[in-house]
Amino acid sequence: VLLAYVDSEERYRFNNRAYEQWFKLRPAELYGQHLRDVLGESAYAAVKPHVALALSGETTRFETEISYRATDAQYISAYYVPDRDPEGAVQGFFALVQDVTANKRAQQALEQAQHRLSLALRAGRSGTFEWDIAANRTAWSEELLELHGFRKGEFRGSREAWMTCIHPEDVERVLDAFERALGDGELAVDYRIRRHDTGDIRWLHCRGAVSHDERRRPLRMVGINVDITEQKRAEEALREVDRRKDEFLAMLAHELRNPLAPIRYVAHILAHDDTDQQSVRRNVPILLRQVSHLVRLVDDLLDAARIRRGMIEVKKEYLHAESALQRAMETMQATIGEKHQTLRFTPAARPLPVRGDAVRLEQVFVNLLSNAAKYSPVGGVIHVSAQLRESEEAVISVRDEGAGIDPQMLPQVFDLFLQADQSLDRSQGGLGIGLTIVKRIVELHGGRVEARSDGLGHGSEFTVILPLVEPEQRLMERERGYHTVTRRILVVEDNQDSAQMLCALLEGDGHTVAAARDGGEALTKLEAFSPEFVLMDIGLPGMDGYALAGLMRQRTSGKSLRMYALTGYGYPEDRAMALRSGFDGHLTKPVDPERLLRLLSDALPERSNASSQRAPH
Repeated sequence: VLLAYVDSEERYRFNNRAYEQWFKLRPAELYGQHLRDVLGESAYAAVKPHVALALSGETTRFETEISYRATDAQYISAYYVPDRDPEGAVQGFFALVQDVTANKRAQQALEQAQHRLSLALRAGRSGTFEWDIAANRTAWSEELLELHGFRKGEFRGSREAWMTCIHPEDVERVLDAFERALGDGELAVDYRIRRHDTGDIRWLHCRGAVSHDERRRPLRMVGINVDITEQKRAEEALREVDRRKDEFLAMLAHELRNPLAPIRYVAHILAHDDTDQQSVRRNVPILLRQVSHLVRLVDDLLDAARIRRGMIEVKKEYLHAESALQRAMETMQATIGEKHQTLRFTPAARPLPVRGDAVRLEQVFVNLLSNAAKYSPVGGVIHVSAQLRESEEAVISVRDEGAGIDPQMLPQVFDLFLQADQSLDRSQGGLGIGLTIVKRIVELHGGRVEARSDGLGHGSEFTVILPLVEPEQRLMERERGYHTVTRRILVVEDNQDSAQMLCALLEGDGHTVAAARDGGEALTKLEAFSPEFVLMDIGLPGMDGYALAGLMRQRTSGKSLRMYALTGYGYPEDRAMALRSGFDGHLTKPVDPERLLRLLSDALPERSNASSQRAPH
C-alpha cells in the first residue's frame, strides 16, 4: 500500500518508501511537489474529482483506470481521508493507494475464460442431461451421475428426483429458472447440490436449451452441468481478501489518528508559557506513551512488509529465553496495571539457553502479553510460564481468562491483517498483524507457536516453543547501565523541531552539541567545531547524507570521527547504502533515547574498520 500526505495546496508533505519506489523518485524530489507534476496530466485528471472531495472534508474510496507517467499501473484502488486542524478546517488529506492492475487483468482474463467455457459447454457431451418434458423422464450421462455421487441405476430419472439433489435453500430459485426457461428457451443457473454418496456440498453451473413444437409448447430440454465449486470458493476468497483490505485501510487510518490526538493536546498544553512543572510531569508521560504506541504501529507495519518480502532479519546470539520474557513483562507492566490486571509468572526450574535475537524475542513476548491484556477484563489474571520439555525445548506460555477465540477463527489466527474485533469500540487498538509477526519471528528461530482456546468467553493460550542450545554454548544474559562520557557531537538535520529536541537530549546528557541544516553548513562546522561524532539525516536539501558522509570522510582523513545515519529509512538496502557511503552505523527514526545515549557512551572514539566492526543498527 502506498501512503502519502497531501496538503490543501495539493503538495506532498509525506510519503512512505513504496511511494518513492513506485514513482522512482527520491524523498527530496517528492516533498513539496504538486500532485499534477508527480502523477502527470492524465492521471491527475482522473483523481482530481476525488482530491476535491477529500479537501472538502469527505472521505472517499474509489477505483479507476489510470495512466501514470512513471509506472506501469493501469488501475488503482485509493482511499482518501481528510485531515482537519483543531478548529475542524481541512488542512490536507491522507492518501492510501494500491495498484490493482493485476487483479483487474485477472478478472478480465476470467471473464474471457468463462465466455469460452460457456461456448464449449454447448457443444460438449460431458455431464449432459436430457429431459423429456411431456413424459417427465430425465436421462443423465455417466459423467453427470458420477458428479452427483450416483452409481448406475440409482437415479430414478424424473425432474422430482433431480430436485431432491439440490440444496434446500436453492430449490425455489432453480425451479423459477426452469419455469422461465420453458418459455424463453434458454436455461442458465448456478446452484448447490448435496452428493448422494458423501453428502458433500458442490456448486454446479447448469446450461440448457429447450425445443418447442409448432404451437410453442415445450417438448424437450438438453443441457450440461459443470462443477464450479473451486471457482465459487475462489470468488469467495477474493471477496474476503477485498473485505479485509478495506477494513485494514480504515483501521490503519483510525489507529494512526488515535495517538496523534493526545500528542497534539499535550503539545498545546506544554506550549503555553505559564505551564508549571507539575503539569509537565503529569503530561509528558502521556506524550511518551502515545509516541511509543505510534512507533510500535509503524514498526509493526514495517515488519509486516518485510515478512511479505521475506526480508525480516534476526541477529542471533546465545541468551536465556527467560531474560527476553522478563524484559517483555517489565515493558507491559504499566499497561497491565492500568487495567488492574494481575500477572502471575511461573519460572522454569533451570535456565533455558537458546540461540536467538534478544530484541526480536522480546517483541514476540510483548505482542503476546499485549494481546492477553487487550482481551482480558479489568481485574483479570494473565498467566505466564516457562518450562523445559523432555525434548530439550524451551516452552513459554501466555494464557489469559478473557474473550477467547471462536473455533472457526482459531485456524486463521496467525493470518496477516486478521481482526477478530471489528466493532467501532477499538480503544485497545491494533492492526491485526502482531500474531503474524510473532509466528514468523519464532519460525526464524527454528521454533513454532501454537494457539489454543476453548471458545468464546473461555480465554486463550499462546505457546512459544524454541529449541535449546547445547550446554557448552549457554550464555548468561548481562544487564548493565552505561557511564556517560562527554562527546563533541554534530547534528545534521533539516527538520528544525527534530534537530532542536535531539540537541536538547544530547546536551542534557552532558555532551557538547552543534547543529547544521544542510551539507554546506555541516562542512563549515566540521572544520570549526571538530566533532567526535556526527548524527546525520539522509534526506537533506541540496546534498543528501550519503554524499555528505563521503566528503566528510575525505576532509577528516586520519582523524577520529564516527558518523551515524539517523533516518526514517530502515530497509536492509538502506543500511547497506549507509555503510558503503562512509557511515559507521545506521539508526532508524525514531531511535530510543536510552539506546542512543548508550551507543554514544560505549562507542570507541576512533573509527572501526568498516568490514569488521560496525555499531548496531
